[in-house]
Parts: sequence; structure tokens; C-alpha cells
Amino acid sequence: MPLALDPNQTFEYVLETDREKPKGKQPTFVFRFRSVEQWAASERTMTMAKESSDGDEYLATLCEVINEGLTGWKNMVNESGSPITLDVGSGPVEIKPGEKIPYHPDNLKAIVVVGELLTLYHSGLKGGLAVVEDLKKSASRSPSSTDESAADAEAEPSTANADA
Repeated sequence: MPLALDPNQTFEYVLETDREKPKGKQPTFVFRFRSVEQWAASERTMTMAKESSDGDEYLATLCEVINEGLTGWKNMVNESGSPITLDVGSGPVEIKPGEKIPYHPDNLKAIVVVGELLTLYHSGLKGGLAVVEDLKKSASRSPSSTDESAADAEAEPSTANADA
């Protein structure tokens, strides 16, 4: 089944600034795969938004486009040092320092800075392209031939500097 048709197929993205944190504590954005048609519509929307002279409108559109593919997040914790008020779907809730931030699409703009928002658009949403390539590579890898070649290479003495 094509990835864009399977709602259970998702990929994760961690902002570069969070990659040094332990794996289980990295704030992680979860995206679904999008069809070519959905991508094209998003690209048209972003092109029109870029041509707009209104920065607020551009940022709002950017959030909308990201939220079209964003399905949730993990390990998102209020580390600001003070309480923040966010919408959790049933209304505003105060999130105290150290508490997890529940996912709600409207909260994206409240938890990231502009540079991170742009990164989520360029690397997060489009990161699905790299995930597809990784899936293809792992699916096409022949363990027997690759493993044998690697074992042979380890067993053979290196002749790279024999002439030096």
C-alpha cells in the first residue's frame, strides 16, 4: 500500500538542537506521509504566502501547512521555567514547568521559534522523502550477499598502502 494512503505510516523528526539529548527524552515531531497531490497543494499555498507582504499571514500559513502533515509529538516538556497556557482541545490548560505538553495542532506556534518552524517545514515535512529512501534501501538490501562481502573484506588483508 502506498505510504500516503496508510494513516498508520508515520515518521519522526527531532530538531537538531535536541539531538544531543538522550533518545527517550528528545522532543520528537511525528508526521504522516503526504501524497504528491498534497505536496503540490502545499507548495502552491506556500508560494502564495511568500508573495504576501504580511509576515503574520505567512507564519499562520506555514503553521497550517505543517499541521497538515503533523500528527503529534513525543517528549514535549515545558522547560521554560514558568507556566504556559495552551489549548489542549477542550480549552486552555496551564502547563507547569516540567510537565509534558499534550499535542494539539494550535499549540505548534506556541512552542517553537520561527527558525524551528521553518526547519519543520523544510526538514520535517520534507524529511519524509529521506525516510522513503531509507525504507527502499533497507527493503532492497540482500543480507546474504552484503554480509558475505563484508565478511570477505574483513578477512582479506588491506593492500591500499602496499605500494607506498
